Amino acid sequence: MNSENREKIIQELQEKLIVTIELEHSTIPPYLYAYWSVKDRSSETARVLLEVAKEEMMHMAMACNILHATGGTLKCNHPGFIPDYPCALPGHSKTQTPFIVGLRKLSLLSIVTFLEIERPRAANPLVKLNKPGTNKPIDAGWETIADFYMEITALIAKLDDSDFQKGRQLNNTDKPDNSGILFAVQSKADALKCVAEIIEQGEGFGFQDADSEESHFYRFVDIYRKMGGTGKIEDGIFNANELRDTYDKNVYAEFEKQIIHLVPNPREDKYSTEAYEWQNKRFNSIYSRMLDDLCSGMLMDNPEIGGAIKAMFALGRHADAIMSIPAWREVETAHFGPSFEYLEPGERI
Repeated sequence: MNSENREKIIQELQEKLIVTIELEHSTIPPYLYAYWSVKDRSSETARVLLEVAKEEMMHMAMACNILHATGGTLKCNHPGFIPDYPCALPGHSKTQTPFIVGLRKLSLLSIVTFLEIERPRAANPLVKLNKPGTNKPIDAGWETIADFYMEITALIAKLDDSDFQKGRQLNNTDKPDNSGILFAVQSKADALKCVAEIIEQGEGFGFQDADSEESHFYRFVDIYRKMGGTGKIEDGIFNANELRDTYDKNVYAEFEKQIIHLVPNPREDKYSTEAYEWQNKRFNSIYSRMLDDLCSGMLMDNPEIGGAIKAMFALGRHADAIMSIPAWREVETAHFGPSFEYLEPGERI
């Protein structure tokens, strides 16, 4: 391969990796919002939501390592890095109607959206990772996240080990519990291993072996069933509208008693109060500083990601302060939630 073609492949790979990092990050606030709405944070349902959010943070870091290894860079501390919920996810296909992701309490609506996010890439969930994918133009977008990662795999496969030895690497020697393993990318094999782990943890290739951890998709299926959902899900194939409308009403009514009724997409809410505005600004100030620290860490030699992950999930106590504020509603139990917005340094408290 001549140098011109190699540079084009590296550039396309870097562009896709930047979208990937934005995409992985954009799933974390919805997962955390749902997690914080669960009254019993020690429950299995809450544990799954928190672990998935932590793993999404690790996926973001893995994609950063591949990007850095190719000499690419990313700035993540600016307002445009955080989606304006509700929204389509970054990079979603322009050829089909995207599903909309918002900040919502845990419910049938939100869990089915999570299933759409983590939908497996093929009708046959045991499709092999190393099967070459079709390399679509950069602006074509993804139909499933796993499809997008297969495009990245195809680009990585065209490069050499020497193309992955150019940049600093994030690490997590200070490991938060259950956050996963983050390793350095110093070869093509390392980059492919990163992508394989992201796909397996996220969408998966079907039900995992008995001794393997289940993918995010099938863990969300379990939550859907616990809610009383009875819709058909077979080998990762499902109809989202059917899943939302097909459930045992009695089981779901009992499940809802375990959930705090949070205002959906609080940035859009017209019933804001002074108390909420202050607590939400405090939350967003801390969240913005965490993104600043994460972005600064990406620019350091041998940066440490564990502290940033811990900071992300220490936001819970600030979210709880917001959630203690009642929101005016016909339903008296409604409460506000954090809006997840980036604030410039001069806007923070």
